[in-house]
Amino acid sequence: MPQRKKKIGVVRIVKEKAGDFAELAEEKMGTAKLKTEEYIEENPWKSVAITAGVSALIGAVVALGVNALIEKKQPTTSEKIRNRIRDWL
Repeated sequence: MPQRKKKIGVVRIVKEKAGDFAELAEEKMGTAKLKTEEYIEENPWKSVAITAGVSALIGAVVALGVNALIEKKQPTTSEKIRNRIRDWL
């Protein structure tokens, strides 16, 4: 029984710490949100340019990744057999 009480105590402490962490995270997110909104209001065109640049970068990375997957074609079964025979001879 003493071990069970100890485990319950540990669980209670972990829950309290997790709650404290969640509150802190909410505060930080709220502060970040306000600062972001403030920056966007002060610099609307700069914000648009940054968003466009990041979007273009993400699009380029995705496009390159898709092209790499398309170009990396897997051999068909008959091609695998032909390659094995060629290697064997």
